[in-house]
Amino acid sequence: MKQTIQIEFYGPEMLKAAAFELINLQDGRFEIDYQRQLLFKPIASGVVVDTKPVDTEGELFLWRFDVNQAIITDIKVLFPEYDVINQKGIYHLSGRGQWPYRDLRQSYIADFKDAFEHKVGHSVFSRYLRHATSQYLDKKEE
Repeated sequence: MKQTIQIEFYGPEMLKAAAFELINLQDGRFEIDYQRQLLFKPIASGVVVDTKPVDTEGELFLWRFDVNQAIITDIKVLFPEYDVINQKGIYHLSGRGQWPYRDLRQSYIADFKDAFEHKVGHSVFSRYLRHATSQYLDKKEE
């Protein structure tokens, strides 16, 4: 029997993993982590999401899935612009940030909305995304 491990997604990359049948969206568990918050990072091909720990209460929407090591290997191939990191027994994608600033693509934001908005509602999701976006844009100004 293969050992079950967990992976979490906090961005629309989850939809790509589902499109390639590495995960089934109906098997995921939606959670909110109050110890981290969403962070946008530029990479060579655009902008991706990551997380950062917070000292005060944060808010990170995420989906968690039970997978096996073969799925983790396939995810590493599917997302070469990410490091797939095992942190405290849970895998997650960490984008390899490359400044300078890059524009957020509308298609990325639309996929992000498709992945998360239905769980928390439009106004909560809009506030959540606006906060992460404003932090990203503020970093551009530095």
